[in-house]
Amino acid sequence: MDIRIRPDLIVKVDGAVQSFANEKGEAVYPIVFEEMTYLPVRSIGGPCGKEVTWIAYSGGGEDIYLYAP
Repeated sequence: MDIRIRPDLIVKVDGAVQSFANEKGEAVYPIVFEEMTYLPVRSIGGPCGKEVTWIAYSGGGEDIYLYAP
């Protein structure tokens, strides 16, 4: 499997360069897998003006919601 972490990729939202961090404040970089670029939804939600809610179910499965605050 060819998965690449790409700290060299620049992400802009409304023309402003964005940097991303996880809940611990550690840097999060885009990942490229099979020519698709991925970022954690919580990392991209904030700069896009969205709140992120994650619900995990005890029987398995989960839902992720993005909404305007």
